[in-house]
This record gives sequence, structure tokens and C-alpha cells, in this order.
Amino acid sequence: MPRTPHAPDLPPSLRAAPATVDFPLLPAHNSAAIWDGVARRAAQWLEENDLAARDAVLLLPFAQHLQPARLAWMKLSRWQPRIETTRSLASALGPSPLPQANQITGDAAIDALAARALLRGQSWAEALREQDPRAHR
Repeated sequence: MPRTPHAPDLPPSLRAAPATVDFPLLPAHNSAAIWDGVARRAAQWLEENDLAARDAVLLLPFAQHLQPARLAWMKLSRWQPRIETTRSLASALGPSPLPQANQITGDAAIDALAARALLRGQSWAEALREQDPRAHR
């Protein structure tokens, strides 16, 4: 495999296509047991590839998974990798660009203020605001 000047030396197992990891689910498994298995398997993979957990990122699909994953890693009594979602990792790496006026940001409070300002500028919404002020909040 050709090396570029900026490419780090990777173990051979990282150069190959990643192997599929199977986590069989049994009726007796609860959420904690599943996360314990994920943490053990990830720690084992890091050890097999001679990688430090402090340099790794465990990327999860949902914010609801952060706490159970972190609790499972704490049970291992080891250094934890960064356990993040794509959104939390992106926000930790730097500020997001400022949105343009009336652009959706994904932040409920800011988007509610932008929606209110947008509706105030619409003539068709004036009648609704006069009839029912609470509907316009």
C-alpha cells in the first residue's frame, strides 16, 4: 500500500477491510448487558490493534446511547475513548457556522424565535394573531 507523507503507520489489521462484529441478542440480555458486551469487544479490538483508548473515538448514532456506553466503559476500569455522537463530536471540534437569517439551526429555542419573526412578517398570519394570540406563540 503506497504511503503518503502524512499517513500514519497503521497496523496491518487496520489497512484491511473491517471485520463484521456479531453481538448475539439473547432474551436474557438487558440494555446494560448489551453495552457491557460492546465495551468489552471495543476494548479487546483496541488491544488487538495496539491502540490506546485515549486516542480512539467510539461513535454512536444517538445521544441516548451516550450514558449507557460510558457506564459500560467505567465498569471496565480502563481509560475511556471519546464516546460521542456525530453531532456532539462536531460541536466539540469547533463552533458551527452561524446560520443566515431565518435559517433552521436545529436548536429549538433559536428556531422558535426565527419562526415567530417570520410569521410576524406575513400578512396572512396577521388575522390569526388577532383572533387567537396564543396560537401565534
